[in-house]
Amino acid sequence: MRMLMRLLCLVVGVTVAAGPACGSSRQGAEAARAEEAPTQTPSEWPIPSDPHAKRVYYENYEDGKCDRIRPSSSAAVVSREQGADVFRGKFCLRGNYDPKTTDPITRKKGTKGARMKAISLDALGVKDRFYVSYWWRLDAENKFVSDPPGFGGQKHAYITSSAAPWMNKVNCVVGQAWGRAHWWIVNNSPDPKKIPYHGEARVSPEQARLGVWHHVEFYLRLNSAPRERDGLAFLKIDGKLTIDMRKVPFIHTVPQTWQRMALPSMFGGGNNPKESFGWQLDELEIWDGLPPAEEAKPAGEAAPDPAGSEGLKRTPPSTTPAK
Repeated sequence: MRMLMRLLCLVVGVTVAAGPACGSSRQGAEAARAEEAPTQTPSEWPIPSDPHAKRVYYENYEDGKCDRIRPSSSAAVVSREQGADVFRGKFCLRGNYDPKTTDPITRKKGTKGARMKAISLDALGVKDRFYVSYWWRLDAENKFVSDPPGFGGQKHAYITSSAAPWMNKVNCVVGQAWGRAHWWIVNNSPDPKKIPYHGEARVSPEQARLGVWHHVEFYLRLNSAPRERDGLAFLKIDGKLTIDMRKVPFIHTVPQTWQRMALPSMFGGGNNPKESFGWQLDELEIWDGLPPAEEAKPAGEAAPDPAGSEGLKRTPPSTTPAK
């Protein structure tokens, strides 16, 4: 386990450029529309919520568009009519991390990374803390590489800060790890006393289930000053707190704020999946603080989809590569 953690902490993600939000409007318009979008209710957290927290970003793909998709990306907005297992509504975002596979639903060639434009956190007014909520699903037929050095994890979110040069910059990963897809958070923040990074990883015992929509929520707060051990990193899966990291020294060098987030990011490490590896994303939102908890059920349970299916228990579509 110690060796796994060490290797995990050395994984460094690809850099992506900031870009506009998904949908028919650009990022500024998305921020302005945030209050109009349906709100996901966060579950209880181990720290007090921020009564002044605001939702600053929202994607749900219901206009059938996503402006963050690059021409080289395997991602596409897909619909129920195309055979996609959509979480709620008619559309979701889908991609495939296997470069050898033509995805049966998007009809696009897979790519190891999602190759989507990152979300500019600083343009949204995010400073030292933020909360993210989204729904995530992996195809039932997906297979993970089981052990290092065949790294078989995924970077759901790859988050970096505003400092420069690179060795001063905080970078953090939220995703799923080796084998049967344990959830994990990695603080890959640089430390001048370490070569090249001082990584703090936490891997949860809970495992992601294939063919099932999972509600992923995380909250990150930078430490108040370089080397101060008061940073926070929390991860909830389906309403359950799976990772609780306190006293995290994200910043080791100079004061900085969160700058950008790639979500989804990539199939991690130096290896590609061995076969088709389809993923889907829906109902992505970002808040500039930890939202107040409410008594309502999490999104998806409170509002059944119009197709009348069971949401989290739907039968996944086939992922046989298209001919």
